[in-house]
Amino acid sequence: MVWIRSHRWLDNRLINTILASLKPACDDHSWPLGNWRIVNRVFSFWPVGCRLCGCASEQSIEICSVCRQALPTIESACQRCAMELPSAVLACGRCLKTDPAYDRSLAAWTYQNPVTGLIQRFKFSGDLAAGRLLAELYAEHLESQLTGPRPELMIPVPLHWRRQWRRGFNQAELIARDLSGTLKIPWQSALQRTRHTPTQSELPARSRTGNVARAFRCRVNQVPKHVALIDDVMTTGATLNECARVVKRHGSQRVDIWVLARA
Repeated sequence: MVWIRSHRWLDNRLINTILASLKPACDDHSWPLGNWRIVNRVFSFWPVGCRLCGCASEQSIEICSVCRQALPTIESACQRCAMELPSAVLACGRCLKTDPAYDRSLAAWTYQNPVTGLIQRFKFSGDLAAGRLLAELYAEHLESQLTGPRPELMIPVPLHWRRQWRRGFNQAELIARDLSGTLKIPWQSALQRTRHTPTQSELPARSRTGNVARAFRCRVNQVPKHVALIDDVMTTGATLNECARVVKRHGSQRVDIWVLARA
C-alpha cells in the first residue's frame, strides 16, 4: 500500500480514516496509477512530523533526531533470547537452563517509553502510522545486525480470530508486511491460533507457558529451513517459543525471533 505522509497538525484519526478508505482500492489495485500519483503529490507538500513530539522532522522518517536518541536501544544482550545484559553473550543462564526452541532473537529496544507508548498507540488505538514508524526503525536496526544468511520467510505470530476481529488487524502482520518491503524477504501467515487464550500480559510468568501450549497450528505442510517469527514485544518468550516448536515440526531447522522490543 502507498503510505501517506501526514502533517504534524493533521489528526491521526483523520489520517487513519483516509488510509482505511484507500486500502481496498490498493489491495485489489483498482485505482489507476495516475490517481495514486496525484494523492502522493498532494500529501508530499506536508512536512514530515515527529510521531513523538510533533515537531517537524529534519529526516525523511517520522521522528526527529532528539526523540530518536531517546529511544531505549538495546546495546548488548543474550543472542538467544535478546534479554538486555551488561555484555553480549551467546546464551544467558536462563537460556542454558531452558534451551528454547528458537535459535536467535533480535530486539531493537527495551519495552520502555517512548517505545511503549508507540506500541500501545499502534495496537490499541489503531495508530497505523506509529506502527509504520516502528517497522521502519526496526528495519534499519536489522540491516545493521544481520551478517549471515537471512531467513527465507517471515512468519507473523497470529492472533485468535476473535481478538483480531475486535482489534481490526494483527499488528505482527503489519510489521511483517512493512519489513518485507524494506528487506525484500517474503512473509506468510503460516501459523494459525486455534485456541482463544487469556492475554499473556494478564498472567503471571509461571502460567504463560501452559496458557499457549498447543494453541497454534501450521497452515502449510512444509516451511523453509530458516524462518523468522515476527511480533511486537517479547516478554517471557512463551508464545514465541511455542510458535518456534510448531514451525520446527514442519521442516524449519533455524528459527529467528524478530521483535520490536524486549520486556
